[in-house]
Amino acid sequence: MLALDIGTEQAAGNLANKLLLELAKPLPGIPENISLSVSIGVCLFPYPGMTVSDMIHRADAAMYQVKNHGKGAFAFAGDA
Repeated sequence: MLALDIGTEQAAGNLANKLLLELAKPLPGIPENISLSVSIGVCLFPYPGMTVSDMIHRADAAMYQVKNHGKGAFAFAGDA
């Protein structure tokens, strides 16, 4: 997902938390014994030397950082 005009890192974190809360709600038609989890990687932009592929790579790396630490959260991308 690409969100524009977020403004600050805190606002991006607030958006990520809202997404986590919404995606944690039960989905119609999915049996209760099946659990779903969400991991979100956040890459703030623009930044010096930014390319689309680098931005995606950074967000993906942040997402896997979350997955490696238990899922159900978000992380901000660090510098490459």
